[in-house]
Amino acid sequence: MATKKTKKNRYIVCVDDEKIILNSLEKQLRRLARKDYICEFAESAEEALLLVDELIEEGDEVVMVISDQIMPSIKGDELLVKLHKKYPHIIKILLTGQAALGSAVNAVNNADLFRYLTKPWEESDLVLTVKKGLERYDLIHRLELQVESFQRFVPRQFLNSLSIKDYESIKPKQSRKAEFTVLFTDVRNFTALSEKMGSEKIFDFLNDLFINLEKNISEFGGFVDKYIGDAIMAIFIGNPYQAVQSSISMMKTIEKMNEKQSKGEAPIRIGIGINSGSGILGVLGSSKRLDTTVIGDTVNVSARLESFTKESAIDIAIAENLLQRISDKEKAKMHYRLISIAPVRGKKKNIKIYDLYHTDPAPLCKIKDATKKDFEKAVLLFDEGNFEAARILFSACLKKAPEDKAARRYL
Repeated sequence: MATKKTKKNRYIVCVDDEKIILNSLEKQLRRLARKDYICEFAESAEEALLLVDELIEEGDEVVMVISDQIMPSIKGDELLVKLHKKYPHIIKILLTGQAALGSAVNAVNNADLFRYLTKPWEESDLVLTVKKGLERYDLIHRLELQVESFQRFVPRQFLNSLSIKDYESIKPKQSRKAEFTVLFTDVRNFTALSEKMGSEKIFDFLNDLFINLEKNISEFGGFVDKYIGDAIMAIFIGNPYQAVQSSISMMKTIEKMNEKQSKGEAPIRIGIGINSGSGILGVLGSSKRLDTTVIGDTVNVSARLESFTKESAIDIAIAENLLQRISDKEKAKMHYRLISIAPVRGKKKNIKIYDLYHTDPAPLCKIKDATKKDFEKAVLLFDEGNFEAARILFSACLKKAPEDKAARRYL
């Protein structure tokens, strides 16, 4: 595999089966007096295709291809169509005789042809066409960089879910009802960390943390909707199991970060809450300041679940709604247990909350699997107010797994 260069060379590739034509192109392009472009030459379409592939694999840019039409085997318009399918950003110019103007139409329709020049061409026409083509390439490149920058603030996945095709089309009040999964994560003991590190160090710490956790989110098809202080709100549109996988991956990332901590430094801890359901995805604000967001009970419950992890001494809390949307095959891969039947602000009914203990140390995970039935029965007894029966079962669970913080908390 080719390694990426720190500085890319920029190429103009000329294709013609007649050396006299290539020599003429070389002289005329040299008069452009532009040091930032290198000219390369190919005597057939097949050679040109290999050359372009090779240059791009080496980490260079092929900015423009100028091709003659009449060549043995693959014709010029066919070459440009092939190149366009693979590298649509390349500026394409076709040199053609009067009798073969139909080929230019094919290239316009199927290869986004920039210009065609009839042979014999005027040197001034060629030079002006190449200049304008290079300007267009640079303009498109700058626009792509701007769009790339904008995507950091407004995720493309969010726009796709609203069927918004481009950033210029974003307006307030654009919204739709949808099914999605919301994941909240928050740093534990952030106030104490801030006081210990100081403002500059904590800022760097959060950046490093968010960079790592964002990878775990995007890896499983999610995207960050908001950074809220030391918290992340992420959205998954599609299979809720992706959010579960993401949360497991996030906990493993935290584990690796803690392995690199200096001696004496407190370990990083996070809590994660995940819920699935329906709500509104939309654009809020005014023409001067816009924000994309999700609104609904699904979001509120997810935020509450994250807070619940602090109260219940667990790392990942998932809602019953999420489990109901996951297949039995996917559930079989998960390690989870009922942890509470709790009230949530704004909801009339209590909801079932589950502890996803998938990333616990293997021995503890195994014991929790073995005591799952008794633990869940104890939770139900506790909810009914039958505290003595619940106490007996929680004591039995804790005896088998002294490290089970949730069982200890219940006792």
